[in-house]
Amino acid sequence: MKAAVSNRLFVLIIAGMIMVMSIFTLGLVGFEFLDAPDMGEFEIVVRAPTGNSMEETRDKMRQVNDEIKELLGPNLKSGMFVSGLDAKYDIGGNATMGLIRLRLVDSQNRTEGMSIFEVIPMLQKEIPRRVPGVDITVNNGGLAKMLSYATGGSGFVVSISGNDFDELSRFALDVASVIQEHDSVYKTELNVNLSEKELVSKLDLTSLGRVGISPFEAAASELIVFQGMDAGSVTLDNVEYPLRLSSDLEGSNIGLDTLNRIPVKSQAGGFVTMAVLADLVQESSSNMIPHVNRMRSITITGLISDGGDISADIRPRLEQLQKPVGVDWEIGGSSSLLGDAIPDLLMVLGIAVFLVYAVMVIQFQRFVQPLIVMASIPFVLIGCSLSLLVSGKNLSIVAMLGVISLAGMVVNNAIVLIDYTNLLRTKYKKNLDDAVLSAGQSRLKPILMTTLTTALGVLPMMLARAEGSELYSPLGWVIFGGLLTSTFITLFLVPVLYHVVENRRDKRLAAAAEKKAIAAGNAVDTQ
Repeated sequence: MKAAVSNRLFVLIIAGMIMVMSIFTLGLVGFEFLDAPDMGEFEIVVRAPTGNSMEETRDKMRQVNDEIKELLGPNLKSGMFVSGLDAKYDIGGNATMGLIRLRLVDSQNRTEGMSIFEVIPMLQKEIPRRVPGVDITVNNGGLAKMLSYATGGSGFVVSISGNDFDELSRFALDVASVIQEHDSVYKTELNVNLSEKELVSKLDLTSLGRVGISPFEAAASELIVFQGMDAGSVTLDNVEYPLRLSSDLEGSNIGLDTLNRIPVKSQAGGFVTMAVLADLVQESSSNMIPHVNRMRSITITGLISDGGDISADIRPRLEQLQKPVGVDWEIGGSSSLLGDAIPDLLMVLGIAVFLVYAVMVIQFQRFVQPLIVMASIPFVLIGCSLSLLVSGKNLSIVAMLGVISLAGMVVNNAIVLIDYTNLLRTKYKKNLDDAVLSAGQSRLKPILMTTLTTALGVLPMMLARAEGSELYSPLGWVIFGGLLTSTFITLFLVPVLYHVVENRRDKRLAAAAEKKAIAAGNAVDTQ
């Protein structure tokens, strides 16, 4: 303490360097709205090749399930898979899709490298390589899945909208390729399937008119042949029976030459093949066309392995893309929520700092000394950023709440120091140097005790390993790191600042008193 007071300029320079370093280290920390928890649950959406039957999809699901058992070994606790059930739990909605839900053993019983955040990218890479012909998407489950619903989707989300669906589709693929190039993204997904193909029967109106068949009759005939059609019901002996018109082609594979095998009776009584009246053309198709604000929309999601926010890296690259006329894009999901929340949290932090300052002005009845106390607040950043870097956590909303809490916690030590120093100077009439040194020595033990009790109080939260602890453990790390670093720096910086400010004040008061005495002496001489 004595050395610090004697070398005040050196202490101030070191404090300034630490302050600059804390700002740079904060830039090394990842940002995220909420840390994804490891609940030991995850799910896999499996897509078999287009045209697969339910039985063929089920065989692929069994292969995927067997490979998962081999890859996870004793870390796998339970699981189930269903064919024809997609991620929205639509039973029988798609014969080429299936859903696998799995649960790992408790985190403390898993082998090394088997956290949910390591298992997901590993399976995403290995399963398609081991089971050819399937496309999979592995997502975190449990509480993480519910949080993704609340935050607008997991991962990095970009929503594009426009009126021309073809232009929208091409731009969506460009956006997906940009997102996929990022190192943290292990897979990109679109909320629509742009790779589907469909056979479209295009009727030749001239040929239809030549043989005397109306377009309605031709279309109804194709509907009966390919899909079947309900034709009402018939009642026999008071029992109602449904009537359905169908053919042996219903539910079978359709080729480009299928129309040659369908005879159609003309108005003249002869027969012509459907191939004379229509052409089968293979065209690109989509399983659905979502709309947002009455505009067609496509959402691209980049699944992130480390859970951080990558919008700062992706946004400049998206802005460089050649955007079609009438197409707009915006970043959504948790990245959008994080961008909206940060200004509000900074405003809350500013209000908290102002209220702390106002209370100290009332306490000290001065405006400058509270500023000395407030000098300890910025130094929580170095402890917060270092603790997050050491723990591998991201700066989430929960961690930011910890920073706001520290604004009211770290000033306590400085208040104790300055209040006791003022007491020594006013009541016990000690000079500035003795008062600063005595206050530092006598208040050291209480300051360390209060700091340690608070730090040890958040230790269980900081070191928690239970399921879901990833959500709240950053709060413990931030409070622990920020409190320790701010306390350590406060023990040296606050006495130095107090000495500098009060020394100037004493000199100013002494000079004013001297001028007043000289003026009084001159007045006496004049008399």
